[in-house]
Order: sequence, then C-alpha cells, then structure tokens
Amino acid sequence: MMSRDTVQQAFDTILPAMGFTVRRDAQYQYAMMVQDKLNLGEQIAASETDDPRGARPAFGAIEAGTGTGKTLGYLIPVLLHIAETGGRARITTHTLALQDQIYGRRSLYADQQPNFTKGDRSDMAIALEVVKRLTGKVLATGFRKGRQAYVSPVAVQEIVDAEKKDKVKRVGADLKLFRDLQKWAKKVQDFQDRQDALATKAKDDTESKDSSDALSRDMAADSMQGLISAFMDAHDGRLPNGILASDIGMVPTVQDNPFHRRHAGASDECDVLVISHALALFDLQRGRNLLPPTKVIVHDEADTLAGVAEMYARKKIRPGILRHILRKAYPKCDTEAVHFDLDKARHEGNPLLPFLHLDSLLTEILGWFHAEYQKANPVDDQGLPVLESPVSEVMLDDKTILTTSALEYIRMLTAALENVMDSPVLKNATDMQEMRFLAVAQQMHAALRAAHQAFPANSEFGARHLSLGLDGLPKDPRESAHLALGVSWTPIRQFPSFEVVNLYASRMFSKEWFFKSEELKTVILTSATLRTPAAARGKTTEWDYMTRLLGMPAGSGRHVVVKQFGQIARIHAITEGAKPFLKTSDNAEPQYDPEWIAGAQAMLLDMLATGERGLVLAASFRDVYAVMENFADPRIWWQTDSQSMHWREGAESLRLGEHQIMVTPSVWAGANIRDANGGQLIRHLGFFRAPIAAEDPVEEKALANFLRWKGLDHAEETAKVTLQNIAGHAGKHRMTQGLGRGIRSASDIIEVWLMDPRLCRTDWQATFPERFRGLFADPSVFRPIRRSTSTASGAVRPFPKGSSTSAILKHLKSPLPGKPKKKQDKNQQDKRKRAS
Repeated sequence: MMSRDTVQQAFDTILPAMGFTVRRDAQYQYAMMVQDKLNLGEQIAASETDDPRGARPAFGAIEAGTGTGKTLGYLIPVLLHIAETGGRARITTHTLALQDQIYGRRSLYADQQPNFTKGDRSDMAIALEVVKRLTGKVLATGFRKGRQAYVSPVAVQEIVDAEKKDKVKRVGADLKLFRDLQKWAKKVQDFQDRQDALATKAKDDTESKDSSDALSRDMAADSMQGLISAFMDAHDGRLPNGILASDIGMVPTVQDNPFHRRHAGASDECDVLVISHALALFDLQRGRNLLPPTKVIVHDEADTLAGVAEMYARKKIRPGILRHILRKAYPKCDTEAVHFDLDKARHEGNPLLPFLHLDSLLTEILGWFHAEYQKANPVDDQGLPVLESPVSEVMLDDKTILTTSALEYIRMLTAALENVMDSPVLKNATDMQEMRFLAVAQQMHAALRAAHQAFPANSEFGARHLSLGLDGLPKDPRESAHLALGVSWTPIRQFPSFEVVNLYASRMFSKEWFFKSEELKTVILTSATLRTPAAARGKTTEWDYMTRLLGMPAGSGRHVVVKQFGQIARIHAITEGAKPFLKTSDNAEPQYDPEWIAGAQAMLLDMLATGERGLVLAASFRDVYAVMENFADPRIWWQTDSQSMHWREGAESLRLGEHQIMVTPSVWAGANIRDANGGQLIRHLGFFRAPIAAEDPVEEKALANFLRWKGLDHAEETAKVTLQNIAGHAGKHRMTQGLGRGIRSASDIIEVWLMDPRLCRTDWQATFPERFRGLFADPSVFRPIRRSTSTASGAVRPFPKGSSTSAILKHLKSPLPGKPKKKQDKNQQDKRKRAS
C-alpha cells in the first residue's frame, strides 16, 4: 500500500526539483486526504463482508476551492497508488478546458501520450513524470469518448441530402460552417474507406503493413480525431443552425468512424483513462461493460454531475430524420414519390408493408408538426410574424388538443416501429443503410417508450405520481415519473421533434455508488463547490441524496480551506448605466445598448493605460463582436469564432509581450493562465457581462404543476421566480470561477474591472468570495465610475463609425511595432459580417 511518506516525498522533493512550487497549506493537505481514501479503499477490500455482492468501495467527497491545486493534488497520489499496487484509474471531467489542463490539448486531439521531457506541462505530464522519478514505472494513459462524441459521416451526408431535397438555403457564416462540416465528414469517411480496404489484404502482405502504418500516422496527426467536440472547439462551440451533436454522432452497432475504433481499442490497455461525465453515465447505464474495469475513479468537477445527467437524459425524437433514413435504406417506401396504395399493398401481402405504413405515418406527423408551428407562430394579413420571437418549444399540458394529438401520435409511432422491427425484411438486413436504419429505429423506439411515461410530470393530475423523496433506491420504478414531455422546432426548416426531459436524472449516477465489485476500491468526488453545486440548478436535495449514499459525515474531512489566498488591490466598476440588452429582435439576436458598449470600450482603454497584462471574460462571442465594433487597439488580442484562434494562443501572446490584454469567452473555468515559470501573468481581470443562465420552460412548467398539486397559490409565478433565482445562483457560481482565473496562488494580487452595472448590486456582490465582499465598502479599493460612458477618453487609434469590416480585422491582427506579421485569417470577413 502506498504510504503517506511517498506522497510527501513527491510534493516536498520531486515537484520542487522539477521547478514547481507546492501550495503547502492547501494542495498538500488535499493530496493527503485523497491518499487516506485510497488507503481506506484497500483496507475495506481486504476485510471480510457478509454482502454477497462484495465489499462496498470507499467514497470520498472532497471540496477544495479555486487555487488549491486540486488536479495535481489527486493525480499524484492516484497515479502513485496505481503504479505501486496495480490496476487502473479513471478520471472523469465535464468541461473541455479542464480536459485541456489535465491531458493537454495537443495530446488529447492528436492521441499522444503526455510527455514532460518534451516540453508538455499538462497536469498529466507532470504527474507521470513524478511517478517515473519516484518508482521508475511508466504508466500508459489515454482518453475515451462515447460513440455519439464521434462524427458519423453517413449521418452528415443524410442531412446534406435532406436539405438538398427540401431546397434549404443557408447563407453567410452558417453556410460556410455547414460546408466545413461536410468537408470534415468526407475526410473521416475517406479514412474509414482506406482502413476497410487495408483490412481486406493478407496480414503477411508487406505492402499492406506499410500502408497500414502510414494510415496510422495520418490518423495520429489529425487535429480533430473524428471528435465532434474538436470540430466545435475550432468553430466557437457551434454546429450549423438546426443541427445538434446527437444528429451527427455515431449510433450503436454501426461502425463508420475509424478514430472511435482506434481510441476504444487503445483504452483497454491504459493504466489511466480520462473520460467525460457523460461517458461515465452511459457506462453505468450499460451495466459497466463499456469501459475496462478500474480500481480508482475520480469525478472531477463533481458539482456538474447532476447537470450533465439532465443534459444527457434530454432526448429528442425526430420523425424527419427517421423518415429520411428509412427512404435511403428502402427507396421503394417513399409513399409520396410512388403513391403507394396501402390497402392494395396489404391485400397483396407486400413484405414492405410495415415500412410503407411507417413512412406514411411519419409524413402525417410532419404535416401535423408544421400545422402546429403555424398556429403557434401566426402572421398578419401581409404575411409578417405577429410575435416578436418565434415559438420554438411547447410544454405539453392537461386537456389540450395539442397534447392529445401528440400522445396519440407517440402511441401510433411506437406501434409502427415495433411492426417494422419484427419484419423478416429487417431481421435479415445486411446492407449498411439497412443496419443504420435498424439502429436508429431501435433508439427512437426506446425514447418513445420513455415518452409514454413522461406525461405525468407535465400534467397537474399526474404530478402526484412524482417521487421527490430522498429514500428511494435508484432502481425505484417511480423514477420514470421524473420525466417531462414537450414538442419543439429548430430554426432551420422548422425541424420538429418530441422532446423528453428527465428532471432528476442525476440519480442515475448513484448506481455507481451502489455498485459492488472486486475491482473498484475507491470513488472520489471533488470540486470547488460540492456542498452547493450550482450546476444542479439549485437542486441541493439531489446532492444531499447522493452524498447520503456515500455515508460521508457532514462535518470535517470534506472541505480544504485555502488559508493564504491572493488579494484584490482595486475594484473598478461601472455603477450606473443601461442594461447590456435593450430587447430581443425578431431573429432572436440580442440588441446591445450603445451606452454599455461605449462604457466597456472606455474601461478597456483605462486598463490599457496601466501598461500591465489583463484578461477580460465575455459571456459569449457575440459580446466580443459587439465591443470590437468600431473600436480596436493593437495591444488587445480578441478571440473570435475563427478556426485559427484558440485561447491558448492568446495566453502565449501575453507571455511573449505581443499583446497586453486578452478578451475571450472560453476560460471562465478549468484554465490555468500563468507565465513560463508558473508565476502570475495577469494583473487585471475584467468581466463584460454577468453570465446568467437561460430559463428552461420545460422545467418551469413541470415545477409549476408540482407546486399546484401541493396546493400552493400562484404556482406559475412561484416557479418562475424560483428558477430565476436558480439561474442567478448559477451565474454567480460562474463569476466566482472566473475570478479564480486571476487569483491562483497566495502571492497573486489583481485588479478587477466590472463592466456590467448589475455586478455592483448588493445581491451580486455575493459573487465574490466572502473575504472580498467588504472591499466594495472600502473607498481605498472600490473605484466607482459614474461618468458618461459615451465618451472614451484617451483612445488609442479607435475606429471611426463606418469603418469596413476588413479594416477592423486587419487592424486587430496587426502585431505591435517591431513584431513579425502573422498570416491573415481569410475566414474572418464572413464571420464578422454574420455578427454585425
């Protein structure tokens, strides 16, 4: 068993020898807590138990705030433990930024081992080097994502074909993004075709081996590795309008992405595996037969488990996609094209009759969806929309025609799919298109069965079936009553779907905590906010439910306190002025208040005047474009949604002195921006706008029905206010995380710039850690700005109104005098036109 002395040696001797400073008061304390849980897990496993399912793993829920150094704090003891005792470790995370920090973006997307000796300074590379120096062992690491995380070229082509048939016209930046997606999917398909061709050659064929090695090198060098997240990471987290990641992901039983096969095979041999929370949840639902057995599991960012489960459990049932795949697999079943007589086909015993009936029903459902959209979005006599914003989602409720029709169509579609799947034609399917149709039909059938059980959560009558107590086991059959049902449309083609939402999906994770195994010894949950997980949208009872299963005491042992923290030297704040938005326009684009934009620009100029480096966090790329408009300075690095711009490049630009300020929406959490030696890089930290989460009409309606069933008056108003408060709490949580980008150690001293007037309100001052809240009342620290924000004094080469987009972008890309010029990004002009 690995001793505490070994872990102490790692922090006291090895890390300093590698050039790192250990945060003794917090990081070392945290690492020892992790080590104690690992030792406890081994002791429990060695003890006798009367439970036939085996010993229950040891659990630890360790909360440690920003600046503690949690990642290395758990990686070093866990990896040392695995190196000494054998077995595997698994790390699960939520955000891409934290995956970057743990594994390194280059290693993650290029499928390479993190290597400290080659200049890699990711946390995994550092921990692996510590293990090597202490034990002499080299651990194998890897990452793994689920099937739907990998693009399916067939699915992308299906969408392309469907839009051509429907004569959909995309324009501007959306058109370019759509074409980029199509080109990328074609590249992945080419890889797959080449691999399939090589597989047909003899194993002893030298030419085949050489070709296979060359293809393997090509795949390793691919920057996206077939991952939808990598494509989105290079495109501002976006996909083309109307397309979801689930629409273009792989489906079970169909293998059409070579990268998935490569990563899945390699993960079986890894000592340490990095995965997402979503894949961990999917593994639990599959009965733990998807991922290799493991000894130690660490859920980092554990406060987001509930939120991830809810997102994962939100199912869209799209009849349009199913009809398109059906017609591609069985062209003769296009009832609109061939005008089949169903009665005649039934009389003649046509073997395709179930498919013909399904196609006819799907066509009828799509027509119904279109008619309901027209009812929900009326137009005037001139054909102009009556509503300011289109209705894109409707919560199904009691005793409405829409609800009655939706439930009936769900019942009919379920029965039609069952008939198709029982057909001998489909049972004997061997063609790729037929196999894909079967996989999609099976997925949709399972979602429709869930939809049958979903309606009680929507209805006032059915709300009594909700089981919100904390004593039921995860396999309690009443958990199905936590589902809600709605209908929705996407912006492109009014693409319709039935939507099923699991309101308390986080309880699915507790299956792991009941799991008994000879292999699993320790489960550790950790984050900065375990006790009040904001990502659970205020559902603290859910977290209480899960931590109760852990058997964790409510007292000490859970919280690591940072005794020495950095300081805020000054708070600059706009205390008066208009809100960031005036209203939402017809196309759902936010309309920014010019006074707020001018105020943000003026504060940027004040920050520049200090001559010190700064980081400004935006709520979205729209914010970045809004403040950029008619204003620029060569000392500012703006992260736009260009493929060629990643926030790490901006951080490197700050280190090299090429720019003074970085403006980005990408690093609110999970990013450690330091100088080359690990010291403080950022002196100034700015916030454009308070990040408040969007309201969820499905959750609001379900909560209102539940409150009404409980006999509460004004249920709708109470539900709305409750969820608004929850959204505000989540926004404050994100603000606290953002503050942690500037203060990472006890020696850090920063100045904070608040460009949103709401952030000076008393309730929003709770955004700051308690030790900083008194600074707002300290006149030597708090600097209120009440001047007119329409005049930006001290401007450095501001752009006059009317400047061309190309001129602004050229100026933005211009390096400081004396610095080498960088290649211009030809894609920027279209993207700026879209935003402006």
